Amino acid sequence: MKHFIFKVLELTKGTLFLSWPGQMIWRLRPRDKSGSLFNKGVKTALVAHIYYPELTSEVLRCFRSLPEGADLHVTTVQERAAEVREQVANIDRVQIHVRPNRGRDIAPFIHLVNNGVFDGYDAVLKLHTKKSPHLVNGDMRRKVLFCMLAGDTEQVRRALVALCNEGAGVVGWGTAYRSTPLYWMANKERVAGLLRRASPSADVIPAFFEGSMFWFAPDALRLVRSMNIGLDEFEEESRQLDGTLHHAIERIFCTSARAAGYSTCSMSGGLLLESAEKTDNQNGGTASPKGPLSNRYAKPQRNMTGSPVLLD
Repeated sequence: MKHFIFKVLELTKGTLFLSWPGQMIWRLRPRDKSGSLFNKGVKTALVAHIYYPELTSEVLRCFRSLPEGADLHVTTVQERAAEVREQVANIDRVQIHVRPNRGRDIAPFIHLVNNGVFDGYDAVLKLHTKKSPHLVNGDMRRKVLFCMLAGDTEQVRRALVALCNEGAGVVGWGTAYRSTPLYWMANKERVAGLLRRASPSADVIPAFFEGSMFWFAPDALRLVRSMNIGLDEFEEESRQLDGTLHHAIERIFCTSARAAGYSTCSMSGGLLLESAEKTDNQNGGTASPKGPLSNRYAKPQRNMTGSPVLLD
């Protein structure tokens, strides 16, 4: 019953947000007033699994919000690759990775992680053309997530500040963050099994962004990479709604960041999950959001120039 209530509230908030009045109010939100520009030393990328080529234009709108010189990595399936190539033909810095239709957006993403495709980037945005036809609010979820993660340069600026200046390893839309046992669904035991094969192993805690769209620092996913998850481990696609390997993996990205010494935070700067190192030092459990991340936790900057991610 509680899960149903949450879904109704999410649908209501999403519908209001995407309405004309909602979008007008969102555009009036506080913005950086210093006239800051993106630091060209920060290397960024967007990785998107495009299963529905007709939604490519939405992905490209997000890509245009990234700093100049950003790369676009597209994963897709063989039977849709030609159409996707046609739609991204005018993008200079794009790589298309054709993968089998298994594991939805997660299996292709894991393949790129395992092969070091994201090594050298300071910040990467993960998206996919989510439709979720089994859900009433499938399209709404995608549109809201795209908007909140990269709807304009201000959203991108916030993510880059958190990732490059403030010690976050994963950054996402706070409303999509799940941290209660209710959201384990049928996946807890499989998550535990994955974490046991990681090096080093990590605590089994509920902590993930529902929808599997977020910003990340590649180094924060080294625990995931240590699992050496192969394509043959993913189930054949049969429209499964829960309990598959890809449902389990989507629940470990924030845990990976935590084990690697990074925090997870929202796009507004709120702390969602403390790093394991920070938690151990405080002899406490998982931290709850308590204001801007910049006031609570900071790691050395990771961008290539060593200067702040934004120039004033």
